[in-house]
Amino acid sequence: MRVRVTGARPLVRAKPLLIAALVVALAAIPLVIPTDYVLGGLLARDVLDTAATFAIVAVGLNLLTGGTGQFSLGHAGYYAIGAFTAGILNTTYGWPFWLDIPAGGLVAGLFGVVLGVPVLRLSGPYLSIATLGFGLLVAQVLGGADWAGGRSGIALNPAQLGPYTFNGLTFFWVVLAVLALGVFVAHNLRRGATGRAFVALRESESAAQASGVNVARYRVIAFALSALYAGIAGGLFAHWSPGPIFADSFGLPVSVLFVAMIVIGGLDSTMGAIIGAVFLTAVQEVTSGNPQLASTLFGVIIVVALLFMPHGLAGLPALVRRARQQPAPAAVGETHA
Repeated sequence: MRVRVTGARPLVRAKPLLIAALVVALAAIPLVIPTDYVLGGLLARDVLDTAATFAIVAVGLNLLTGGTGQFSLGHAGYYAIGAFTAGILNTTYGWPFWLDIPAGGLVAGLFGVVLGVPVLRLSGPYLSIATLGFGLLVAQVLGGADWAGGRSGIALNPAQLGPYTFNGLTFFWVVLAVLALGVFVAHNLRRGATGRAFVALRESESAAQASGVNVARYRVIAFALSALYAGIAGGLFAHWSPGPIFADSFGLPVSVLFVAMIVIGGLDSTMGAIIGAVFLTAVQEVTSGNPQLASTLFGVIIVVALLFMPHGLAGLPALVRRARQQPAPAAVGETHA
């Protein structure tokens, strides 16, 4: 599905020192929170890892949807490919996490190319249905394959770096470092020639082609990059997951959740993708004991965001500023000289 995107206004032009301070503060969380601390009914380590991992997927998906205007409902499939690739390489071949996670991302990126090439002629709802079918197919194949653990799933070995063994909370450092790298790459990519080509595709494919942009090439690049991000996030998830990974964990609701993150956070905004991921992760954890409430609340949040926050949460400060700057309506009966 092709979406018309008007980029979200930046929140604030944060200074490098402020960004560095934020990263240091986040990295210090595992040092001050006990490994068994409970937050929102779940272990704090799982909440932190979930938010950061989902943010990686959202940043990559934003390159595709926010950057080129192409809607994907199959990113749970790439997420699963990355997770199971890392799991198989880790458990069967003994690969360390710093090799099996990038490998999961590369395999997912390859599948992004495999899907991106055949759907070059598709757009609108046909593209969305094609990506939806891909995501469902991946979950179905992995769920019934013995080499992928079948119904028993795959339990990975603890992540180690030399003599040090990560636990669920300290592995947050790894996830946070990957997120920071992903944001850096996405930011620089969007500011370069590739980013300009993405914007041209989003605004008008025919105009972009007329101005010399290779439409097919950049559409495939967008699919591959977003799949790469999702695959790397899946590999990270496989390592910090408190139990075995199952194919049932990568169904359609996960793909919808990824899309909701970038819509609520703000399309075409890297910061918005991160904000949307953190916000919906928090909502998900708070309502984890009541699935019906969670579904209802998610629907309400999405509708409110679409109707009243066209730039998502990332554009909310600018929306508030504009509202404050609007002159107050004149009182009834008031006359002017």
